[in-house]
Amino acid sequence: MHGEVCNSLRLSTLNQGNIDAEQTPNVYEFYTKLSTFGVSGVTGTFLTFQVKSCRDAAVLLSTATDLISPDFYEIFYGGAGNSKIFLSRNYGINDASFSEANLLDCNNMVALWISWENSKLQTGRGSILGQNKIMEWNDPNTPLDIAGIGIMSAWGSNAEWIFLSGDIGNDARFCGSSGKSLTNTGVTLYTLSVLGCAFKCIVSDACEGFDYNVQLHNCHMIEGTDFLQIGNDIDSILYTKCWSI
Repeated sequence: MHGEVCNSLRLSTLNQGNIDAEQTPNVYEFYTKLSTFGVSGVTGTFLTFQVKSCRDAAVLLSTATDLISPDFYEIFYGGAGNSKIFLSRNYGINDASFSEANLLDCNNMVALWISWENSKLQTGRGSILGQNKIMEWNDPNTPLDIAGIGIMSAWGSNAEWIFLSGDIGNDARFCGSSGKSLTNTGVTLYTLSVLGCAFKCIVSDACEGFDYNVQLHNCHMIEGTDFLQIGNDIDSILYTKCWSI
C-alpha cells in the first residue's frame, strides 16, 4: 500500500550577508524560491510557517512565481538585533517598522503567520490566522497580486523553516527544477532511472523529494525530517512533490 505523503516542507537557508530591500536593488535574487521546491502556485492570501533563527529571517511576497520582479513586499523578522520587524514595498524604502523584542529564537522554532488580504499586510505569532497580531500595515497604493514566495536569512544569521501541509497542499505530482541539487549530507544514493526514483519516493511516508543526476543516472532521497538546502549542479534536476498555497 502506498504511504501517505510527507506532511511538511523543511528548508534551510544560509546567511546572505548585509542584504535587504531598502538598500539592495536586486534583493529578490538572494531569496530561496519556494517554487524551486515544488510550490507551484499561490492562490490564497495568507501563509503560516515556523522559523528558527537568531535574527533577520525574511519573507518575500512577489508578483512573480520566480520572484524576478520589482514589485514585492519584504517582511524582515528579527531585524535590528532581533528587536524589530521591517516592512518594505519594493526597493529603496523601508515603509514601516514595528518593535517586537526577542521575536526569533536561535534554538527553537517560532510559529508565525502572514496575511496580505485587501491591501492590508499583517503578521502575528502562532499558527492561527488573526491571533496575536504584531504588525499591521495598509498599503496606500494599488495592492500587489502575490504569485510567488521566497525566504532568506541575512545579516549574519542562518535559518531553518517549516511549512506544514495544512498550509501547502500536496497534489501527488512531482515538480522539477533543472540545474538544482541537494547539498544535504546523509542522504541515501540510489542507482535507478528517474521513474524508479520517483516511484521509490511516492511509496515512502517520509520522502520529500530527490535530485536526479542525468549523467550518473542516480538520485539522492530526502526524508521529511531533513531540512532541504539548495545547491547548483548543471547535471541534476531537483524533484519535489508539488505543492500549492
